Amino acid sequence: MLPALLITLLTASGVEAWLAPSLIDPLDSEGTRPVVPGDNPRVLKSGERPDVEAALGEGESVLLFVRAGKKALTELSVEVTPVNDSIPAPRVRVPVPVASDSPGRPVSLDALVPARPRSLPAGNTAVYWLSYDIPRTASPGRFRHDINLMNGRKRVASVQVRIRVFGFTLPETPRLPILFGLDRAAMKRTLGVGETDLEAWKPLYDFLLRERIALSLTDGGALLEPATLQAHLAYVMETHPMAVVDLGGFDGATLGHFPAPGIGQVQDPMQFFLHDVMRWLAKGGWEERACLALGHTPVRTGWPEARRDYFRAYRADKRIPRLVAGEPHPFFDDYAEWWALPFARYSPSLVSRLSNGVGLTTFATPKAVSCEVYSGRFLPPTTLDDPSVADICDGSLFTLWKSPAAPTEKEPVTVGIHYSAPVTARTLTVIWQAGGEATDFDVRTAYDGRTFGKATIRWEHRGPATPYGMSVSTGRLKYEKTFQALRLRINNSVGGGRVMIAEIIPGEPEAAETRGATPLSPWLLLEQDRFPSLALGAHPAESRAAPWLCWGHGFKGILAGRVNAWSRAWRGPVTLADLAAGLPGIAAGALVYPGSEGLMSTVRLEHLRDGLEDYDYIQLLADRLRAAPKADPEQRALLRLPSMPRNPSPKQLNAWSGLFLQRRAAIGEALEADGAG
Repeated sequence: MLPALLITLLTASGVEAWLAPSLIDPLDSEGTRPVVPGDNPRVLKSGERPDVEAALGEGESVLLFVRAGKKALTELSVEVTPVNDSIPAPRVRVPVPVASDSPGRPVSLDALVPARPRSLPAGNTAVYWLSYDIPRTASPGRFRHDINLMNGRKRVASVQVRIRVFGFTLPETPRLPILFGLDRAAMKRTLGVGETDLEAWKPLYDFLLRERIALSLTDGGALLEPATLQAHLAYVMETHPMAVVDLGGFDGATLGHFPAPGIGQVQDPMQFFLHDVMRWLAKGGWEERACLALGHTPVRTGWPEARRDYFRAYRADKRIPRLVAGEPHPFFDDYAEWWALPFARYSPSLVSRLSNGVGLTTFATPKAVSCEVYSGRFLPPTTLDDPSVADICDGSLFTLWKSPAAPTEKEPVTVGIHYSAPVTARTLTVIWQAGGEATDFDVRTAYDGRTFGKATIRWEHRGPATPYGMSVSTGRLKYEKTFQALRLRINNSVGGGRVMIAEIIPGEPEAAETRGATPLSPWLLLEQDRFPSLALGAHPAESRAAPWLCWGHGFKGILAGRVNAWSRAWRGPVTLADLAAGLPGIAAGALVYPGSEGLMSTVRLEHLRDGLEDYDYIQLLADRLRAAPKADPEQRALLRLPSMPRNPSPKQLNAWSGLFLQRRAAIGEALEADGAG
């Protein structure tokens, strides 16, 4: 009789509590208040999936919603106890609002702070973030865990979390390396942490590395001397072994700390530093995790200097892969071993060529002597030289020329190419980046390279044949022409945007012998304004999507920004009121915030960690199937990921959120059924 009476009393209080997956956005479309999925608490039905499914050694979170009835709650708190003898109580945090300073991005529930007793006005809803950390020594099985909602000392509602612990263990070191920069100078500026004080850094390392990421310990500020770096690395690798160890300082800062050897100086001082650290890493069996992150490839004027730097890094220690980031270009084929590319530039053939060391040059074209771009209907007496125009005749489908402005009938854009020798052709092929096609253009040719006449061409246009393909315009000239220069004048474009051209090919494209290059390990480069983005205000699925994209598209690692990309205007810890008001630089992509009591995690960082753990699930199943004499076709199908658009809509991302959860659960069940561990 007592249990029934208790339920009646709890219902009479008018307080409701229910659970939801952590991947949903807990704010409404205007970013002003928590959503209310229904008028009544969520009722779990037999046969439903558990609220929390996790492997041994995994962390998994669930959202808890609490809504006050007609009476306000003056001292609301969440009471938790251990799940059982082997699984501790969940961590209870509150996602608090953070206002972006980027136009068009609403307030997000982003910063996660420890839950404390709070007041909740009548009819309002509170959101809690419950994180279950499953020890490696926990007992697998299905469990139910009661969560009590208290108003002071009085229990006003309760909810039961259904938990399933799979009987396999995730690897201690994530299978997918993901590298972040760590701005030590910003840590010192805002939290007063000495750049080399290991004891002060230990709790910060514990906080950050629990999310299974890797940090560039030498990023920013003073370079850690070998002995100091080894002490910091020893603590990190023994407590939270990182999948990748960056010795380049994230943006190549290590090179800057060691001036290049002068004339007559044989030994590079950087060589001693790298050899000392590599010898120490080898003792721990971690030397194969080392890399030299050399930053983004520079603008063209900086290419010669970058080539010297990249070669210097190779000469200093050939064992350490060089990691560079940026747009694909044949110039850098031989100067890196790992190359981080934005997903916006992904193509299957690009990743394949990089991985197999084929090189980015795909076919032979007449050699260009010079290229120009003109703006305006009437050509000015002098041209605006644009070195990137050479990309449209460099023999690579993976480099693009982007028009300096969107072409219009009043202000067309003209591209000019001058060849080293006369070209005779009856056809002309233009390859466009999808979304950057011209809709109105004409061609002019010059036999002598100076006097141009309009060419009569019949065009056939074909859109992309694959999700990541390019558009092709094939033109047939009325008469075969011989010319030493041509101009493509563009009067309009798709959507009125800038035009993007991969190649202009006079004559029939002929297969050419490809130039051998260094095999490169392609990485995924995360950028703030491109999908998948870790920026504040991005769709919740974007953070979790990044590791899934790596699996489905052949990327071997992830290069992100600085985990603490804090504005220089932040001269000390920030408050929750500061975050809610929108600080300068708040949208820069920082995944932690500096608070008066230490670092505050974010919802985005939690989703990213979930994605990395999803990747471990996938790799465990892939290993299992490779070792099986006869693979189950249904299990093999779980490893195939549908193609995702380069710029998915919120509706598509919502659908992918469900796919992540369903596919992960199915893989977990397959692994448990096969006894993987």
